[in-house]
Amino acid sequence: YGKKVRPPPAMEPTIDQLPALNKLLSSRQASYADFAIWGPYSDRHPRRHKLQGQKFMPDGTFKTFELYGPSDIDEWEASWDVFERAMVMLDTIDLEPLSAYKKHIIGLNKRLGPAVWPLVYQTDARARSEQLMHVHIDVLQEIIEGREQDPAVSVPGYDVDRPWDYCFKKVLANSVWWQDEVRLPGIIIATKAKTVGAFV
Repeated sequence: YGKKVRPPPAMEPTIDQLPALNKLLSSRQASYADFAIWGPYSDRHPRRHKLQGQKFMPDGTFKTFELYGPSDIDEWEASWDVFERAMVMLDTIDLEPLSAYKKHIIGLNKRLGPAVWPLVYQTDARARSEQLMHVHIDVLQEIIEGREQDPAVSVPGYDVDRPWDYCFKKVLANSVWWQDEVRLPGIIIATKAKTVGAFV
């Protein structure tokens, strides 16, 4: 984070969070933290966060449902800030792609509105837990296949020792995926054509 510099207390990873994330990254798994349990002061508050939505039922009534995760964008941002600092402190990624991703999620929430938050968070969780790994596997496959022809082949922007810079940027750049997963469904929810429960 900086020589002899520590993050603000609300953004500082706990003594448990940092080694847990480091072990995950060392095993070459996706750099995913579940924000239902990951957040600031998690050693003080070891609980699962919940968010609520409503689902339109066939009989014309609404049914409330619960999901595990941050209840709103402010809670998400608090969890993200700890995750961001942990990733930078472990020197596994530059700050720029993390900042761009954070801005993207906050922008989606602002444009679509709080009623769509459960869908925005679901998409964020899928991006971090699934899409990052898909990108990572695809680029490794590309390198393996390319080295059959040229042992020195590489993918511009990809560093095998710090893969998440490249992966976060590629996930963010996949506009078709974001459109299908959150933008179009979000507009349908915002216009009340369907409830968030139809997509979450």
